[in-house]
Amino acid sequence: MSNKFPFFYRLHHSDEFDNVFRSTRLVTKWFTLYHCNNELSRPRLGLVVTKRLFASAVVRNRIKRISRECFRHVARDLTATDFVVRINKVIKNKEDGYFFCQMLSAKLAEFKIKND
Repeated sequence: MSNKFPFFYRLHHSDEFDNVFRSTRLVTKWFTLYHCNNELSRPRLGLVVTKRLFASAVVRNRIKRISRECFRHVARDLTATDFVVRINKVIKNKEDGYFFCQMLSAKLAEFKIKND
């Protein structure tokens, strides 16, 4: 798999985001993970990183890169689900970023395909 985040793994339109926001959510210290099943054969990810929490565009983009990378590592094992990650807390340093990534990976792992 290449290092790029594939186009087909992304949520693109506001109606796709709205559909996911109306569904189930998991709340953690760092983020809220919204999720709903989709009719596609693959999972997709949408990200909400607000300017209110991260004034710098550089920091917002770094958080999005970390989130996409965590998702990319587990995506092939996930069920056909749409996910939206909304960041709730400021990630101040590398250690916080590490814990955020670990928690996101753990929550996404709950949606892995069951191989019985």
